[in-house]
Amino acid sequence: MAKSIVGITRVFMIIIGLWKLRLFQDPLKQQTYQVYSIGIKTVLFAIGASSTFRFFQLLNEDNPNSTIVYSALTINILIYLMSASVIVFLKCGIPDVFAEILLEETRALNSEDEEIRQCYLGQAGYYQFTSICQIFGAVSSAVVFVSLNVYNKANGFFQEQEVFMYQLWLPFDPDKHFVAVLLINFLVLFVAVSCNVASRVIIQTLIIFAISQLRILQILLRKVFSQDETQLKRLIRKHQKLIRFVEFLNDSLKNLIWIEYMINTVSVAAGLLHIITASTLFERVYSSFHFVLLTVQVFVLAWSANEINIQSTKVAHAAFYSNWIDQTEQTKKIIHIIIMRAQKPLVLKIGMFRPMNAESAVITMKGAYTYASVMLQKYS
Repeated sequence: MAKSIVGITRVFMIIIGLWKLRLFQDPLKQQTYQVYSIGIKTVLFAIGASSTFRFFQLLNEDNPNSTIVYSALTINILIYLMSASVIVFLKCGIPDVFAEILLEETRALNSEDEEIRQCYLGQAGYYQFTSICQIFGAVSSAVVFVSLNVYNKANGFFQEQEVFMYQLWLPFDPDKHFVAVLLINFLVLFVAVSCNVASRVIIQTLIIFAISQLRILQILLRKVFSQDETQLKRLIRKHQKLIRFVEFLNDSLKNLIWIEYMINTVSVAAGLLHIITASTLFERVYSSFHFVLLTVQVFVLAWSANEINIQSTKVAHAAFYSNWIDQTEQTKKIIHIIIMRAQKPLVLKIGMFRPMNAESAVITMKGAYTYASVMLQKYS
């Protein structure tokens, strides 16, 4: 089975109800999925409402435990940021872009040029590696989180106001209906992990698709005069299309990348705070492991976004290294235009602020340290 930059993303988009392409030939099955899609989004927003209500309940306690309150606040922030990610995906029409991605992927994998196929397969391999890392990080953290809560519950280590797994408002007494609490918490965990992974791999797919197409364009430009000179105009249109695509990505994803930036900052800060405040060796080991995974995720996103910048400028190098010197004056002018156009790097921005690159990953870590320092002062 050929590698793909869509496969894993497709699975998680289906799980959280974002996949817009047809799944089933049977109309009844397709309608059932559409109902499921609405239901899973409703569950996500219900979780946000429940966690918010519980947070205010904790604030109104006579002697609120500061650690539990800040933990509940962190969970609220993460849930609402994930909900915002889903809204942004739908509002910007991101799910509809995958029809074009699948089409271009088929062309690349069926290309007669072996270099193009190997280039695309290399990008697909990188996508699969980073996606598996994202899944492993989310699932392993969830498993350890559940194990830690089960251990504390079994040994009676919970503090006052502390609950099993998530701080949620429930319309019944949790102590009398523990099975229901267990089922609800596992539902929350499933939705949270799925949304967390989906939001990351969707962005990764879109970025790697842009990178792969820029690399393929470079290959085609270097060989354009050794095969068919009439292909030059087609490559110009492809370059313009890629520029528009990255601009569309930036317009659509800049707020989402800002949300991802905030999620990463809060998550890394929470991980750092857990390491400092952990009371047992098991908790400290788990927190350290989770912190390392979060840090890797931060730098993977930054590196991928930075690669668009680098590959967009390399288009100029590829055009220059083509056999343009033996061509007509008109062709030389066209190559010159391509080179001039590629001098302006294509970038993805963090909201309205700065480009997403390796430096932004360092800023994320600094922001996380600042947030953790403030929380630690309150904790002390």
